[in-house]
Amino acid sequence: MSALTKWFDRLSMFLSMAIIAFFIWDFGFEHVHGVLYSYQWVYFLYLFIVAPISFYGDREKWRSFHWSYFKTFSFIIHFISFLTICYTAYDLFFRGITIWHQHALGSFSLAWILFFAGLISIQHSLYLERFKIHPNLLFTSSFTLIILIGSLLLMLPNATEEGIDFIDAVFTATSAVCVTGLTVLNTSTDFSELGQWIILFLIQIGGIGIMTYTGLVAYILRGGTSISNQIILKEMVNAKVIGGVMNVIRKILFITLITEIIGACFLYYFMPESSGYRTVPYAVFHAVSAFCNAGFSTITDGLADPHIAQAGGVLVIIMTLIVLGGLGFNIVFDVYDAVINRLHRIYLELTRRDQLPPFRKKVHINTRITLITTGSLLLFGTLMYYILERHHLFGKLDEGQRWLQALFLSVTTRTAGFNTMNLNTLSLASIMITLLLMYIGASPNSTGGGIKTTVFAIGILNIVSLTRGKKNIEIESRVIAESSIRKAFAVIGLSILAIGIYIFLLTLTEKQFPLNQLIFEVFSAFGTVGLSLDVTPHLTTIGKVIIIFAMFTGRVGLFSLMLGLIPKAVSMRYQLPAEELVVY
Repeated sequence: MSALTKWFDRLSMFLSMAIIAFFIWDFGFEHVHGVLYSYQWVYFLYLFIVAPISFYGDREKWRSFHWSYFKTFSFIIHFISFLTICYTAYDLFFRGITIWHQHALGSFSLAWILFFAGLISIQHSLYLERFKIHPNLLFTSSFTLIILIGSLLLMLPNATEEGIDFIDAVFTATSAVCVTGLTVLNTSTDFSELGQWIILFLIQIGGIGIMTYTGLVAYILRGGTSISNQIILKEMVNAKVIGGVMNVIRKILFITLITEIIGACFLYYFMPESSGYRTVPYAVFHAVSAFCNAGFSTITDGLADPHIAQAGGVLVIIMTLIVLGGLGFNIVFDVYDAVINRLHRIYLELTRRDQLPPFRKKVHINTRITLITTGSLLLFGTLMYYILERHHLFGKLDEGQRWLQALFLSVTTRTAGFNTMNLNTLSLASIMITLLLMYIGASPNSTGGGIKTTVFAIGILNIVSLTRGKKNIEIESRVIAESSIRKAFAVIGLSILAIGIYIFLLTLTEKQFPLNQLIFEVFSAFGTVGLSLDVTPHLTTIGKVIIIFAMFTGRVGLFSLMLGLIPKAVSMRYQLPAEELVVY
C-alpha cells in the first residue's frame, strides 16, 4: 500500500468519525430553521467525494469485497440518491424549502451515515487480532461501550421532551442494551421520537450483540476474518467450528431480520384500530422489543392499555416473538435443519424407495433439553397462574381470557417484561412463582437473560442422578460432561451470591419499600426481565446504580465476566488424591 493510500485511509477514517459527530449534532440539537438545511449538503459532499474514493480508490479493497452483499445495494442507493438530489435542487431553486425536503434530506442523510461512515469507521477499527483480549472480556467491554454511547445519545436535547439526568440516561441505556425493560421514565411520553429510535437501536444491538454486527461488517469489507477474530467470534456466538463462524453470524442476522419483519406485519394487522396505535412505527418497535425480550413499549400504558390487553391476536404474536427470541439461535437452527431433513426424507420415500441415505431422526441433546425445559416451564407457569389468580387477578375475565392471561404471564416472566395487568395485585404465591421463572430465564445464546434453562435442567437432573445412586448424568445413551456440570453450578452459586448482595444493598438505600418489592426488583433486574412492583421510578440515585449493576451482570453473566478477568490457571501433569467431605 502506497504512502498516499495510507494517508487517505487515515483521512477518510477521520472524516467518517467527524461526519458521525456532525450527524449527532445535526439531529440531536435544535437549530435555526434556515440553517439546518444548508448543513444537510455536507452529507452529500461526504457521500459523493470521501466515501466513493475511500471505497473504490483502493484496488485491494475492491478485490476483497464480498460483492454479493455490497455491490447491488451500493449501486441502488447511489442511483436513488442522485435522482433525489437532482429533484430536490430543482425544487429548492424554483419553490424553496418544503416539508418533503426536510424528510427526504433527513432520511437520506441517516442512510449515508449508517452505511458509509459506519462501515469505513468499523473497517479501520475492527482489528481484534492486535489486542490479546479474552473473548468474554471483549464481550463485556462491547456492552459497556454501547451503554456509554447510548447514554450520551439519550442526553441529546432532541432525544427527550424535558431533558434527562445522566444517571437516568445510563439506567435507560443499560436497560435497553441488557434487554431488561426497567425504566425510570415513561418511554412513550418522556422520550421524543428520536429518543425512542435510539432506545430501539440499543435494544437491537444488545439483543443480538455488537460483535455479531461488527463481525459481519468486517467480513464484508475485508473479504474474510483472521483466525484470531474467528476464535473470538466463535466464543460469542457458540459456533461449533471456527470455519463456520461467519455462516452462523449470517444466519443469526437473517433469522432476526426476517422474524422481526414478519412479527411487525402481524402486529400491524392485529392491532386494534380503536387503540390509535395501529401504525408501522409502533408495530416495528414492539416486534423488535418482543423478539429481543426487552419489554420496552412506546404505548403510554404499555400492553396494559385496555384496547391491547384484551387483543388476543396481539398477545399471541408478542408471545411467539418472545419464545423464539428466548429459545436461542442454535436451537432454532437445529430445529430448522431437523424439519428440513425430515421433509427431504419424506420426499425421497415418495419418489425413491431404494438406496435411501441415512437419516438423523432426532435433534441434538442440547436442543431436546432446551425445548423440554422451556415447554415444561411454560406449562407449569400457565397452570400455576391460572390456579392462583383465577378468582383474584383474573376474576373479572371470561374463561378464555383467563387462560390467555395466564399463558402470557408465564411467557413474559421469562425475561420479556411485558405486562397486561397491574402486578401489584398479584398474590404472594404468584410472586414466588414469578421469582422462580425470572431467575431461570431464557436459553443460552438467546436474546434473554437469567441463569438459562440448560443450567436449571442440569441442576434438576443432577439431583435425580444423585438420588438414584448414579455417578453421572445420563440422557439418551449420553453422559453430560463434567465441565458442563461444574459450570452450571458455578453459575447458580454466583447468581445466588450476587442477588443476595444486591438485595442487601437495596435494603440499606431503599428503606421506603417492603422487602418483597425489593426482592422482586432485584430478581427482575438480574434476570433481565423488566417487571416491577412500582419500585423503579422511585429509586434513589444509589438504588439506580445498584440496579444498573444488577442488569449488567445479569446480561453478560458473572461467570463469563470472571473468566475474562481472572487469569487461567496453569494445567498440572499430576493429580492430587481425592478427599470426601461431609455435605449432608
